[in-house]
Amino acid sequence: MTAEDVRVIRRKSNANKGTASLILVGFKPIASMPRLTFQNSYFAYPNEEKVTGSGDAFAALLASMLRKEVIAIGELLLRATASSRLVAIVPQAEYHSEDGRQTKPPGLLIFQLPFEDDIRSIEDDCGETADEDLVEAAVELVKHQRIHGVEWGVSFENPALAEFWNYIESIAIGIPLQRADNEVEIDSDAILAAAGAQIEALRIALPEDEVKVKKRKAATQPDESDIDWIHLYKTDSLSDCSATKLKNYLRSIGEKLTGRKADLLERVRGSVEERIKKGDVNSGPADASKEEEA
Repeated sequence: MTAEDVRVIRRKSNANKGTASLILVGFKPIASMPRLTFQNSYFAYPNEEKVTGSGDAFAALLASMLRKEVIAIGELLLRATASSRLVAIVPQAEYHSEDGRQTKPPGLLIFQLPFEDDIRSIEDDCGETADEDLVEAAVELVKHQRIHGVEWGVSFENPALAEFWNYIESIAIGIPLQRADNEVEIDSDAILAAAGAQIEALRIALPEDEVKVKKRKAATQPDESDIDWIHLYKTDSLSDCSATKLKNYLRSIGEKLTGRKADLLERVRGSVEERIKKGDVNSGPADASKEEEA
């Protein structure tokens, strides 16, 4: 297919082939809105300067959708040369803070709906689920962690932004750097005082995890030092060996090589003792490994 073929197919598959547009297809209950992670969301609002009467029409549509608790399904075409996408159009009511400031503007939120292949199926059998005691413990914890009388984004400043602004102000006008108050910093003592019993109850109700740790054995290399390690052990002469020779032995049996010389000696001594207990009389660890495997 040529690039022109692709452009023709895109144009012919769009309901409005001439210009960018948002076409209403129909309405569905707001409860049918899929709980998915959407990308490339948009916010729609009227432009009375370009289309006379669009403000009244938009306000009527928004009020009706809010009253009837529905979302709209539409076809969004961002460019005339692009392919359209089905979108969910969600009404958003206007919200104000206690002092009358607008915190959310009225309008329509537009979310691109995923294709069927984008949705990952979930198996019906999800394994073990929480029992009633665990659910009850979690509910009690939530009840004791509610924050009353706080309006997010209004009741307190963003501490990171306040800190950055204080820094900019200090270097701009030459004043000492002021430490910003962090009103959202976690107070562990206050949390434990308010919900310590509930946290402990939830901890007790949680099932114990079965953790299996598989220790990976280090890569081994043959010991070519020709040292009689058993003889050195019996004559208490292992300490005469250099750290390099001790590491060569430990590397040949897959032991770790970290630590001081005393640590290396302890590992070598433990390995040789184990070999003697198993009746190994050979000097090199390679033969001992074969004997252990047999």
